[in-house]
Amino acid sequence: MGAPRHPTTSALTDEAEASEDLLTQLQAVPGLTVEGEINSPIPGTRFFQLALEQPADHRRPSGERFQLRLWLLHRSVTAPMVLFSTGYGDFPFPVQVEPTALLGANQIAVGHRFFGSARPASNNWRQLDIWQGANDLHRLVQALKPLYPQRWLTTGISKGGMTSVYHRYFFPHDVDATVAYVAPSSHGVDDARYVRFLHQVGDEACRARLRDLQVDVLRRREQLLPVLEQWAVAQGVTFHHLGLDRTLEITTTELPFSFWQYSGDWRCTEIPLPGAPLEEVFAFLDDIVPFATSFSDFAIAYFEPYYYQAATELGTYRLPTRHLRGLLRYPGQNTPATFVRFPITEDFDEDLMPRVEHWVRHQGNRMLFIYGENDPWSAGAFDVRERNDSFRFYVPGGNHNTAAITTLPEAQRARALERLYSWMGVSLPSAERHTRMNEATLAPTPLLEGRFRM
Repeated sequence: MGAPRHPTTSALTDEAEASEDLLTQLQAVPGLTVEGEINSPIPGTRFFQLALEQPADHRRPSGERFQLRLWLLHRSVTAPMVLFSTGYGDFPFPVQVEPTALLGANQIAVGHRFFGSARPASNNWRQLDIWQGANDLHRLVQALKPLYPQRWLTTGISKGGMTSVYHRYFFPHDVDATVAYVAPSSHGVDDARYVRFLHQVGDEACRARLRDLQVDVLRRREQLLPVLEQWAVAQGVTFHHLGLDRTLEITTTELPFSFWQYSGDWRCTEIPLPGAPLEEVFAFLDDIVPFATSFSDFAIAYFEPYYYQAATELGTYRLPTRHLRGLLRYPGQNTPATFVRFPITEDFDEDLMPRVEHWVRHQGNRMLFIYGENDPWSAGAFDVRERNDSFRFYVPGGNHNTAAITTLPEAQRARALERLYSWMGVSLPSAERHTRMNEATLAPTPLLEGRFRM
């Protein structure tokens, strides 16, 4: 039988606009500012740039305020809503993320506090934690659910997926379901599970070739540093915070993690052999762990809120460096605190992530986790129980970029789609479902983090 089928997009649009103009409805939402409307290339949709006033500290809601920016892709007030958390900065693009396309839903994209302009004037970093971020999303849902009363789903990629999980942890009844892509849960700032994963992922010959390249780079450090310096001058990129030498070393230690996160076996033959020309070695390093968007001053400034969260609550990975003993000048410095430009006085909360994981496994319902089999972040995958109507799937050979519902093997894809449509009360004929799957595949989510560590 199933839930009633939604009307067509054109009928929904006519129905919504016949009742009251959407712009008027949005302007009537308390605390919401409509900053503009942009032409949407997606038929039957409108795209708005919004800002929602938020307390800097939700424990003191009458105190300092700041503006959290939102981007609304509107279809109809009678369609479901997908709340997409970037986990980082802005997302000012009229693009459908995968669940939005699959469901024919509305979509709200939202950045995270302390990224970009979403920072309270007081700049009190103690107000940057997962509880405050979850409250930002809770207030957003409260503000817009009267306008969009149908079922809601939260989603996000990597840190955005983590953010959607934390929202459910603190406010489990705000939305009806969650789809989290490549979302890890790390144990401390030096999680050894990632080392074990990197010792086993892919082919041993490929892993050995990566290790040999790391050793070769550090042995030829003095020859490569002028190449990096010349490149930085030509590109107008600076490395004052880390310095060139430390940047080169940290980039080298990151090589295996980034290689498997964004590439894979098909690139193993491209790994330069020991003694390869310096320009070839530098170009490969820059391709796998891009200098400008990984550890430059610009990148560190932009991602400083992430590093602060990793140092205080989120945790991160340990990297395999035993084969580099005697070659490292900065051992133990590839930690989140290194990439924060001020002293962190808060201790890492050792109990927080285990509490979230326990809740996800034992109480989290209608949650779907999608991981890439070869993505190192999958070493920190959340565990779920099907008895809670929650599921976890891995894309075979997939990495951080290719993990999606539509790239799952057929049986798992069918199961994931069946639960997704059931959770959201959407019943589609097979032809329309096939069309939406193609739309989701052809219009993938842009990689929010660029080529970064998360």
